[in-house]
Amino acid sequence: MNKQEELWGKLHPLFNNNRQWVNLSNYLDFLIEKQHKVLEQSQEHIALYKAQGAIELLKHVKDLRQNVMGNK
Repeated sequence: MNKQEELWGKLHPLFNNNRQWVNLSNYLDFLIEKQHKVLEQSQEHIALYKAQGAIELLKHVKDLRQNVMGNK
């Protein structure tokens, strides 16, 4: 078993608890929405790049469940 599979295995309890996952997913959506507002309102390039990176990372976290559960 490689390190990634080992770490994913430790996340199974979170993904198997639908209520916890929905709450986390809703929170991630909220954070993504906040970053979209930064994109809309910012005039500084650095802030735009940071918001884009944050959105990408948050979406990656949201995709973890599908990736982990698909690799059982």
